[in-house]
Amino acid sequence: MFWADELVKNIIKNRKSDGYLVTDEKTPSGRVHVGALEGVIYHNIIAEILKKNKKNSTFQYGFDDYDPMDSLPIYIPKEYKKYMGVSLSEIPAPEGKGSFVGLFANEFISVFHSLGIKPKIVYTSSMYKSGEFNQAIKIALDNAEIVRKIYKKIANQDRPKDWLPIQMVCEKCHKIGTTRAYFWNGEKVFYECDKNWVKYTQGCGYKGEKSPLNGNAKLPWKVEWAAKWFIWKSDIEGAGKDHMTKNGSHDMASEIAQQIYRIKIPESFRYEFFLVGGKKMSSSKGLGNSAMEVSEVLPAELLKYLIVRSNPKIQLNFNLDGKTISQLYNDFDRAHSHFIQDPNSDEAKIYEYSKITQEIPEYLMRFSKVVSLVQIVHINIEKEVEKEKGSKLTEADKKDLTNRIKFARIYLEKFASEDEKFEIQQEMPRVKISSSQKKLLKKIAQFMVSESEPEKIHNFIYEAGRELGLKPKETFEAIYQIFLNKTSGPKAGWFLANLDKKFVFNRIEKVLK
Repeated sequence: MFWADELVKNIIKNRKSDGYLVTDEKTPSGRVHVGALEGVIYHNIIAEILKKNKKNSTFQYGFDDYDPMDSLPIYIPKEYKKYMGVSLSEIPAPEGKGSFVGLFANEFISVFHSLGIKPKIVYTSSMYKSGEFNQAIKIALDNAEIVRKIYKKIANQDRPKDWLPIQMVCEKCHKIGTTRAYFWNGEKVFYECDKNWVKYTQGCGYKGEKSPLNGNAKLPWKVEWAAKWFIWKSDIEGAGKDHMTKNGSHDMASEIAQQIYRIKIPESFRYEFFLVGGKKMSSSKGLGNSAMEVSEVLPAELLKYLIVRSNPKIQLNFNLDGKTISQLYNDFDRAHSHFIQDPNSDEAKIYEYSKITQEIPEYLMRFSKVVSLVQIVHINIEKEVEKEKGSKLTEADKKDLTNRIKFARIYLEKFASEDEKFEIQQEMPRVKISSSQKKLLKKIAQFMVSESEPEKIHNFIYEAGRELGLKPKETFEAIYQIFLNKTSGPKAGWFLANLDKKFVFNRIEKVLK
């Protein structure tokens, strides 16, 4: 059974409702890494399958932008250290106009919009400032002693007797990460902007008292997580492996949700790490490929497919290299075939939830062939694909081909091996061709006078070389050397069939002289 079908089946069984709110969120502390797309895609699929099961569902994605900046990504100017401890939403963008959050959140939104995913977007900064958190803040402060006990019970963390689950915005330096709240009188919180409260920055030493409502404060994130479930009335929310460990942040939020906010916690599921080259990524440290970077070198459907096909329970390790990309295309094409031939199969469902539009191509040209074709000057690639298909291309076929051509050029520039790259030599290269290889070339020219089918030409080359006592390497080297000045290249029969015959015959004639 497709992993998402099984997950939704269990959700419906455990939480009976006519409507479901599916939530996920991310702190936009820098360029959002590609691994964060796991949460977006997994939750979106769940919402889609719920609808297919005739259940109303909404997918909501939140940006935790009232969190303080607690580390500086390597690509952010060093002068931004002065903003350490300030809420991300209050920091200006390092590039041009707007805010820090606006820059990086909007970049990430544009990526998942390109994947056809358009959830309801919410920002915690707006929620705090509009008063949506007010009730949750009061409940947490009124139950501070219970919160402290939960910290001890779940995480074995001792909190001072006067510690309060609130982070005030300092009225003097405007930092939110450095304030220590120690007294709540039911209306105001008394706090100090402690110089030594955190390791990553210093407070200013100011002491004040103020209402914690309407954006003057935020809840610590584990308390905030529970508060969001309470405010939103979340039904379903998964989380990454790092949050779902025993006695981890999800256990803490769940205990707070049940004891403090008196709610049933959302149905949860755990998804494994998304590794790039075997390494875990971090937005706040600037480690790993950003979602935007990967979306610029992989087409949207392929990027979405990469995650949709991955069971959340299994670690996803992706290498952004030529070999991996080529194989990913092959796997995607196989899923497309399953969708056409066996639409109820798991592979077909993976393709269904990976596609961006409702248009389904009839024919997909193998990506490796497209990579070779774009390197041949003056060739009409669309006509070549029609020959291979055996009929006219549909509009969906053409759109897919255009996309493959675009990404084939990117692939050649960034990922292709030297064996995959070639340039047709306009002048005869200075190469040594044996007498047996010359006989082979003569036979090829004679055969091609009346034959243009790539597969037939390729099979003829192989058999003719064998009959002349040539090893396969020697057979094909003869062709690559005189046309490409290389000892390797694309599939020979197909390559020759796509060259102008007059050019082929003239080049072979020069060799024979």
